[in-house]
Amino acid sequence: MITFAAGPRGLLTLSLALLLLGLASGCATVSTELEKGYHALAQEEYYVKRPGKLWARPDRGSSERGYALQGEKVVKLEGDVRGWSKVRVEGRQVEGWLPAASLSKSPVSPARSTPAASQPAAPAKAPAAASPEPAKSGSILSPSSAEASEAPPPKSETAPKRHADPKKFEPL
Repeated sequence: MITFAAGPRGLLTLSLALLLLGLASGCATVSTELEKGYHALAQEEYYVKRPGKLWARPDRGSSERGYALQGEKVVKLEGDVRGWSKVRVEGRQVEGWLPAASLSKSPVSPARSTPAASQPAAPAKAPAAASPEPAKSGSILSPSSAEASEAPPPKSETAPKRHADPKKFEPL
């Protein structure tokens, strides 16, 4: 039977080694859990401002993974320093990269089925009849330019034309 005589220094070293061993095994467990999926607390919900394609990588040269429609709710999974976000479209479970400028924190109304150009224009309103007395503004700071003067300024006499004296200018 072998016995070890360990003093306080030996016990401290042994406890530190066991602690490091426990932390290492815990880190391995955490890393495998993160490899399985994305951490729930890191996910943020956004809404799609503009419809667009979802890409396999954060560039338009990669293959297409799907699409995101305007107003759809997405979950942001990752971010890119170049302005791309990896998202998962709620309801369809499609994942891909989308420009971050296409995302909004607040809900966005879905796109209308008919474009605005094809809708008939609203009828033009007839101009209002001129009232005999101009409306006064309720501002205490100053009246508007139309209210400042009741009548236009009087026409002044035309000033004589001035001519430049060539002796006052030096040649270059």
